[in-house]
Amino acid sequence: MKNSLVVLLTALIFIFPFNSCNKDGASNPRLIGQWQLESTTGGISGGTIKPSEKIVLIFNQDSTYALKEDGTITVNGYYHVKYDTTYGKVVYLDAILIVFLPGVNGEIYAIQNNNLTLTDYMISDGYSHYFKRIK
Repeated sequence: MKNSLVVLLTALIFIFPFNSCNKDGASNPRLIGQWQLESTTGGISGGTIKPSEKIVLIFNQDSTYALKEDGTITVNGYYHVKYDTTYGKVVYLDAILIVFLPGVNGEIYAIQNNNLTLTDYMISDGYSHYFKRIK
């Protein structure tokens, strides 16, 4: 009986972290929607970039995304969300969106009120991108 309990507890320890990583998934309702890029800061210079055109990042419920620049879709593809115990929620995009918003390494994301912040994942001199929800 003791051995069975030890085996069960050991199995739960190994199974629980894997389930908790996947439950966030692409269906996170707070991420779903349309987000307009307001500004980007960081990089080696630490400067701020304001977009010259209207840039909208769209996350759909079906794990697809699109990037619109001045109303025209310039990039689209698939995304997925994972949880990193050090950095938090990370969204991975399957293509590089724009020069200062790469999707290759993923973006740590945080949502507060109607604001989305994407921060380059695992890049020490990366950028932070600030979006406002529009839908």
